[in-house]
Amino acid sequence: NRIDLAQKTLKTIKAIEEDSCLVCLCMCWITLHNPSAPVNAYDSLIANLNELSDKFGYSLKTYNILGTVLMIKGETEKAKQIFHAALSENNVFEMGDGDSNLHPSNHDLASIIYNYIKCNMILNLHVSAVSDSYRIGGQTVFLSTDELNIKLFALLNKMQSPLKTQFDDER
Repeated sequence: NRIDLAQKTLKTIKAIEEDSCLVCLCMCWITLHNPSAPVNAYDSLIANLNELSDKFGYSLKTYNILGTVLMIKGETEKAKQIFHAALSENNVFEMGDGDSNLHPSNHDLASIIYNYIKCNMILNLHVSAVSDSYRIGGQTVFLSTDELNIKLFALLNKMQSPLKTQFDDER
């Protein structure tokens, strides 16, 4: 997590080719890992990712970065739309047992599902936080009764993802 080394490497890459997808992804990494990045840096990051995706198409990774940045900016509803679009376009909800994409080493898929669950929790927190049940295990109830979360947890479970275990530990 050495931002200074990443910036030095980025400068070297830019000297070779300014308009490269690698340059864009490096700039994303630096912005996301830099605690002193100004808020408008996220707007530039979103614009760069959209430009990159217009050229090469969206991937689970670019969708995930976009959704995460929108969550950081507090635009959680937009983030949820991004996560949903990613899973829908990749037919993730239709994947069955034994699907080749549902394996523990598919980190991009596991990560976007994990972030989608977190996003859904944030959006619904205001509803559950005001109820007495939240104070006595309501978060766990929400995670296990919300239809979307049930689908997403089922996918993580099919993948045998360590991120599913992380959620279980948090609960």
